Amino acid sequence: MTFSSVSDGIADLGGMNVRYELAYADTTYLGLDITSEFSDLARERVSNIEKDYNCTVELVHGTGSFGTLVASTYAGTYLCDILCGDTNAGLNAARAGLLVGITSLNGIIDIHDSHKWGNQGQLQAMCHETDVYGLLPASWPMLTESSFGYPLVVNENIVAQLAQPDPREYVENKTWTWEKFEECIENYTYIESGEVKIYGLSAHGNWFLEPFIRTNGNCNVYKNADGTYSYGFTSQDAVTVIAEAQKIWNGDISYAVFKGVDAGTSINKFMAREATMVVADAGNIFGVSENSFSRQIENFAVLSWPVGPDAEPDHYTSVSHGYHFSITLPILGKDPEATAMVLDAIYEPLPGYETFDIIKEHMSRYYFFDTRDCDNFYNMLNAQEYNFVICHLSSMYNQCLESKLSPSAYIESMEDSAEELFEEYVMPVVRGIEAVWGTYGD
Repeated sequence: MTFSSVSDGIADLGGMNVRYELAYADTTYLGLDITSEFSDLARERVSNIEKDYNCTVELVHGTGSFGTLVASTYAGTYLCDILCGDTNAGLNAARAGLLVGITSLNGIIDIHDSHKWGNQGQLQAMCHETDVYGLLPASWPMLTESSFGYPLVVNENIVAQLAQPDPREYVENKTWTWEKFEECIENYTYIESGEVKIYGLSAHGNWFLEPFIRTNGNCNVYKNADGTYSYGFTSQDAVTVIAEAQKIWNGDISYAVFKGVDAGTSINKFMAREATMVVADAGNIFGVSENSFSRQIENFAVLSWPVGPDAEPDHYTSVSHGYHFSITLPILGKDPEATAMVLDAIYEPLPGYETFDIIKEHMSRYYFFDTRDCDNFYNMLNAQEYNFVICHLSSMYNQCLESKLSPSAYIESMEDSAEELFEEYVMPVVRGIEAVWGTYGD
């Protein structure tokens, strides 16, 4: 596009209509709860952009779908200029070549501004071969926070009733080990007349193992000394952590663990005050739902995961199945450069919430009971790793909890299939990260 005029970085877009489709209902505004202060600030931002850039921003909620985008693009039909949806579907669109590479817009969007657009770990789910194809609204409160798993949440009232110490102290004092975790699971269990009335831990198996398998320093991708990469969970290092997970799930303290048939069942057990500790999704803590912990639980702590014997004492871990608010530019958009200018302006930090520290202080005040909870939460968020659920790679190690095989035998049984998926799905992401950031993992 040839802009009518450009002044102070603001272009006259000549009345261009920027169509922005979102997968989320109109009970939100750009993903923000419409009853919140943040929604009001975002509305004002968009209104000002329309005036300053001489354009209109057409927001279409509830229709944004990468499936629809794929069909329309193959038909050669324009759908929208911006599409916001789940990263897993977005990665499929990127693999098919249907999205604009963000580095082609380097003069407009600074992909290395991690406060604004997310860090390498958060964006890896949108990387493919030579570029990154999606952005995250990282500087806006309440959006990226809801898209990772799985913090440990503890009902502090039950802990007090059982005359147990505040578990936050274990994390703070760096004594939050596997052994201490096992001890807490037992001590947080209340038995009456031979029947478990309150379980020490409530968990869905997959949600439990996803973060736990990373607590001993393991990760999806290992960079070898020769510069090559290999899959982390088929190494012998994974034997130790799988053995510990099986011990907790099936061993002597398994009576103290409520094993939910699905995630909702395990969460409901905690909500009913029938479990002291739960493996939760971040969205359970402060989501807009009336059933979020912040609205229903009188006093809860948020803990990071305990560390294994081979991990550093301050090791944090979490996983992402895919971000809910991945922002992409379809290749058939009217004008990607003009659209990028509008997009970059929309997602400037909201006024009054310009820095991470300000946002964190706000979240600590309104959604957490202790500043240590907020610290643990954000340390996990910033340490997350994409689990490649898109190719079912995570389900391969998740099955180990129910397996009758030894940890070594289990790893050997999945090794060939896992390595094949690693080469097909993980390595294109690694190459994309290297192309954009220069190196993987920094």
